[in-house]
Amino acid sequence: GGQVELPNGTKYKAGIVIGPLDKRGLPKLEAHLIGFKGNLYGKMLKFHPTKFIRKFTTYKNEQLLKQQIQKDITTINKLK
Repeated sequence: GGQVELPNGTKYKAGIVIGPLDKRGLPKLEAHLIGFKGNLYGKMLKFHPTKFIRKFTTYKNEQLLKQQIQKDITTINKLK
């Protein structure tokens, strides 16, 4: 968990995923910004990880992934 800073300086609590390496050998970064609505594709964002929550995991189906994301959001919202 942590925060993601938008180009305008606004910060959002976020679930930050550092996933497996991509084709270039770089880790994939994804973030779920809690309370944000909009599209940030192509924007330069600053990631501020603050707390390790759990290891990267793959799920058998989308429903299990969604359930875990809800648990993660609850955990992140409790962080200061």
